[in-house]
Amino acid sequence: MKKISACSLVLLSSIAPNATAMAQGSLENAILPTVVLHGFNNDADGMQADVDFIKQASPKTTVVCPSLPFNGFELCQAQVDMLAGVVSQHPELKEGLNLIGYSLGGLITRAAVEQGKLPRVYTLVNLAAPQRGICGFPYTWDDRFDQRTNALIPWDKSIDEAITQHISCCKSIFDCIRRPCESVEKKVYRLLSSRYLQSLTSIANIWHEPGKEKSYRKNNLFLPLINNEKKHPNQNVHASNLASVATFLNLSGSKETTVEPACSTNWDYPKGANRRKIEPLEKSSIYTQLGLQDMERSGAFIRETVVATHGSIHQDRDIYNNTIIPRLARESDREIDSGSSNWYEETK
Repeated sequence: MKKISACSLVLLSSIAPNATAMAQGSLENAILPTVVLHGFNNDADGMQADVDFIKQASPKTTVVCPSLPFNGFELCQAQVDMLAGVVSQHPELKEGLNLIGYSLGGLITRAAVEQGKLPRVYTLVNLAAPQRGICGFPYTWDDRFDQRTNALIPWDKSIDEAITQHISCCKSIFDCIRRPCESVEKKVYRLLSSRYLQSLTSIANIWHEPGKEKSYRKNNLFLPLINNEKKHPNQNVHASNLASVATFLNLSGSKETTVEPACSTNWDYPKGANRRKIEPLEKSSIYTQLGLQDMERSGAFIRETVVATHGSIHQDRDIYNNTIIPRLARESDREIDSGSSNWYEETK
């Protein structure tokens, strides 16, 4: 058996504490367990890039990425309850987590936080979420085609040019089919604004027709509640729970072509039936009633626009590495006193 020299022992003794410190530092720097939620007509497979980006940045982090039943077609409140059920099945999430929601998943995750259905959420990230609702469908005979020069609603110029070229070649055909298409759309829109469809599909739960605020607040059973746009018993609960989140990051894409209107992903929305005037978040009741004004002033609420389409905003490595990953809470961010977060459950 070889003897270990005194010099070697000194070297080993100096390495051991450093290795321990490095291991502890690595653990403290690990991203907190993170839940990633898909959007409408999507599932966990569609969010694999998000999972991979987080795991590459922090290999030891637990990432939970569920597929909710019916791929987002289920009623919004039912999806909120399903998400809460999934989270409750993972003991590693009980001490706190990061929460990322894409598209409709952004509204579901935010609602779950506001309603106090989850453990402590340190960072909430919403990607291309229609925060103030939708009033049309992508690639249909609506304002995007009728008012292509409307700079208030962002639009991909390459797509616009292609459409214009085709329309100029067959304008007469376009004019012939446009009127019946618009008629059908208007009937569908009226149904989505009614109370009848509120119990059938998530699309109706986020439908918000500009210029019809009274019927929106009366008929819609989900969006005006989580946005505190009408009086309800849990208004203060929603605002308090959202304020308990250390960081609320809202990302919108400059090339948004799916959410109609695109400005909804940045918390702005058309005002009036003609949709020409955009009401910024700061001018809406939501800004104060939901506590976003105070959160923005303190730096907790962050709105940023990145160069991305609706689909690419959650699949772009640079966006994740430069904008999302640095905002995710780490193990070192855990509160020593778990009871220090103001967390309230909704009253039934």
